[in-house]
Amino acid sequence: MSKIGNKDLAKVLIDKFGLDKTASDQFITDIFEVIGDGLCKEKIVKIKGLGTFKLPALPLVKAWMWILESL
Repeated sequence: MSKIGNKDLAKVLIDKFGLDKTASDQFITDIFEVIGDGLCKEKIVKIKGLGTFKLPALPLVKAWMWILESL
């Protein structure tokens, strides 16, 4: 599986849809914010054409460690 970063995603928006760099960067930031908010509230987010994002079921101790490490 190849990895793609935010800059690569933004470049696709620029090349394919003609967005400027600022708008494409903001769109990528916003979409990941929406996914993150959805995961916090619902534990699963489905975006048609993009995929399904869900939080893994972790034991409580591991879940807290994961949250603390991400801060």
